[in-house]
Amino acid sequence: MRKYKWSLVALLLSIVLPYDTARGDPIFSLDSDISVSNELGGRGLIAVTVESTPTRVVYIDLENQRALRVLNDDNSWLMFSPNGEKATFTSSKSKYDQVFAADWDGSNQVQLTNNNLNHGNPSWTRDSGAVVYFEENEDGNKELFQTMLGSAQGRTRLTNFGGRNTTPQISPTSDLITYSTDRLSPGWDVCLLDLRSREGSCPLGSSTESFCRPQWSPDGISIVYSRGADDKVDLFTFDTRSQKSLRLTALPHKVYDASWSPDGQYVAFVHNEDGSAKYVLRVIRLSDGIVSTLARSTHSLRYTSWTATHSYTVVREDSCPTDPIKSEPGTCGCEVSDIDSDLDGLPDCEDSCPMDSLKFVPGRCGCGNSDLISSLDQGNGCTDSKIVTYAPLEIALKKDKRSHLYLLVTAPVGSTVYYLLRIRSGDKIIEKILKKPRSRVAVRRARNISVSYVVIVEGVPRYSDDWKPLKLAKNGH
Repeated sequence: MRKYKWSLVALLLSIVLPYDTARGDPIFSLDSDISVSNELGGRGLIAVTVESTPTRVVYIDLENQRALRVLNDDNSWLMFSPNGEKATFTSSKSKYDQVFAADWDGSNQVQLTNNNLNHGNPSWTRDSGAVVYFEENEDGNKELFQTMLGSAQGRTRLTNFGGRNTTPQISPTSDLITYSTDRLSPGWDVCLLDLRSREGSCPLGSSTESFCRPQWSPDGISIVYSRGADDKVDLFTFDTRSQKSLRLTALPHKVYDASWSPDGQYVAFVHNEDGSAKYVLRVIRLSDGIVSTLARSTHSLRYTSWTATHSYTVVREDSCPTDPIKSEPGTCGCEVSDIDSDLDGLPDCEDSCPMDSLKFVPGRCGCGNSDLISSLDQGNGCTDSKIVTYAPLEIALKKDKRSHLYLLVTAPVGSTVYYLLRIRSGDKIIEKILKKPRSRVAVRRARNISVSYVVIVEGVPRYSDDWKPLKLAKNGH
């Protein structure tokens, strides 16, 4: 395999988080498309989805103030397990969105859903042994399901309410799920489901505003959620003991996707601060209500999840900060794929015939058509077929008057067509370029001789003939 092929493989492996075998720490590349600051002093990693094309997941390292590439290529909504050792996420690589589980760094992935329906918004049970998520049926309704990891029991249906029931999260006590629903329209509501009795309630009451995307606090007492209408949405908390709500933010435009810090002292969220479609990552310190921006990108940052600090190794800076797939230019440069569609050893960016494995350039006849001149073609030598007939080499094994052996070769060469003759005698192979119509090629012995040839057109190999044995001509001359 050529050198650049290995370079592409190495690049892809670096994106899928190889391990430093000596240290055992996962290896990440930096995502320099994202700028990070941490004025309020929070700690740990915050997972966010970058809404690029395709989407990707990055971790915001608060202590080192940098962004780490984790999952590329249409992955989103990554949520850490309560102990921080695992992650679950949604993948849109196939026709239908599917839910996966993995180690916290994205390795050891396991697909949890696999049918012809869309799934999303996964989160963990408190023992990190199961994942809850929604499944969308053919009518557009979304119901909640749970799948156990490493269990033959498969999935369990949790709701059958109708409408759209999404963003489920199980409480630290593992007996309540909070989730969003639009079945009590108009608007969205935040509701609770008791997993023991399977009875539900929506304690926030009716309103002209929508309530959505709830998240439990680490102590299991409060729920943070988004509340508002039109272009004015803020964060509120709901105390499950006192049954009272408290406004958390008073910011312009929309605030969504809240998550608590592991110590319960901060809440991270995303905010379209200028009213545009682009969201930035922000944080509020609960002790004094101060809000600070944590991360910005050229794309929207969405769907937060916060876990404690982990040990890892940084392998390189991102040399392609605006390219969601590549962190190095590779053969073709940033934002250009290094793929070789026709597997001819030349990437598409350098191949003028990317779908023709026999040609790198169009030549006289264009991509998909051979440039070889046919002995039967009285026109320009181009046909609609990729493989055409042509005058093959005529090769005879002879002896001269001094009994010296030679090959007499007649080759239909032209200004752009010549042949590479290959002669195998025993365990040796001799190669000779033929650019004349008739050539004599000396050989040492007549036994166990076989020949093959390669047709060269405009300096590029186009056809290779099979090996064929030769015998001395009957008259020998």
